[in-house]
Amino acid sequence: MLFDLKEYENKKVHFIGIGGVSMSGLAAILLNSNIKVSGSDFKESENVKRLREKGAEIFFGHHKENITDQDIVVYTAAIREDNEELMQARAMGKITYDRAEFLGHIIQNFTNSIAVTGTHGKTSTTSMLSAVAMAADADPTILVGGNLPLIGGNYRIGDSDLFITEACEYKASFLRFPGKVALILNIEADHLDYYRDLSHILDTFREYLTVMPKDGTVVANADDPNMDYVLKDAKVKTLTFGIRKGELRAKNISYDKAGRAAFSVYREDAYLTDISLMVPGEFNIYNALGAIGASLSSGISLEAIRKGLEGYLGVDKRFQHLYTKNDVMVID
Repeated sequence: MLFDLKEYENKKVHFIGIGGVSMSGLAAILLNSNIKVSGSDFKESENVKRLREKGAEIFFGHHKENITDQDIVVYTAAIREDNEELMQARAMGKITYDRAEFLGHIIQNFTNSIAVTGTHGKTSTTSMLSAVAMAADADPTILVGGNLPLIGGNYRIGDSDLFITEACEYKASFLRFPGKVALILNIEADHLDYYRDLSHILDTFREYLTVMPKDGTVVANADDPNMDYVLKDAKVKTLTFGIRKGELRAKNISYDKAGRAAFSVYREDAYLTDISLMVPGEFNIYNALGAIGASLSSGISLEAIRKGLEGYLGVDKRFQHLYTKNDVMVID
């Protein structure tokens, strides 16, 4: 691995909620670097099984007795302050990180990182980017918020400097792990148990641009009505995309009987390539445009972008076709 985890050598890291989509991927990164890992969760799962097979010590249930010889404890935003393990770790003077802070610590060690954020489409677009990176033989490390058949789960450990991850805006956690390339898909009023209102959300996205690397690039949906405000006064490079406006545009759009789009991609007035998607709907055109912009900003070739997107078959539970019987189609 090109990122430096020497500071964790001879230490043991415990994950509270180790079976979670993001937590399991972080644990796998450490295990792949021969760092001792333990973790707790409420039940068995495929993620937990995979980690146990890699050597993780797994506990079921959150109990203070699970905190023993660990040096660092990582917890998710879903863990309450009165969680037995978290309280015990703090009482014993152990180093504690929330998931976002720990992910930020990891992502800084990659020279080429892509963080996908926005209200909708993060998992699908992160999966598209994964397909593109795999088509480019970029050997990426990936954290995705769903089961992606292409990589056999929700994470992949690569051996290059490319890191692709979702960046959830819940509780402003994405401020802790800005990517060198930030992809903002769309912004709506969401997570209102944390945010006061849409204005609070928009200001947090504006703040996100201020914590990005100075040589970073924000790729943003120009058709989103809130994006102009977010990008105003941005100090990093910007690349916008859209169907109606934006530097990167989808034109000559057509759909087949299954609703899958084919379109031409232009940058300003220059033709780049044609794309035929295997996933349906206009929304996936936007997801694909975002993936194209982030990929170009990360130095991936147009040939690999086209190959990856045209070979992308989707991610589980995101408009996933389960079966068709008696002319009835079942979609998850």
